[in-house]
Amino acid sequence: TDGNTTDVSNLATAIRISAGTSSTTSGYNVGGSTQANATTNSIQKYSFSTLATASSIGTLTQSRDSSSSQQY
Repeated sequence: TDGNTTDVSNLATAIRISAGTSSTTSGYNVGGSTQANATTNSIQKYSFSTLATASSIGTLTQSRDSSSSQQY
């Protein structure tokens, strides 16, 4: 069925071609490319229950884009 969506958070930096994964309470954005086509090694976490900007919680050992992910 068609449903409605809710905007729950924004990434700290604009990223594309990244991997995404989640726990039951948070979403994670991993790696990707910036608007200037530079790959990034950032790991950002955002909450599903509050309206807030994602926070950086770590870095990958190497910058990557076009990665795959798995959901909890």
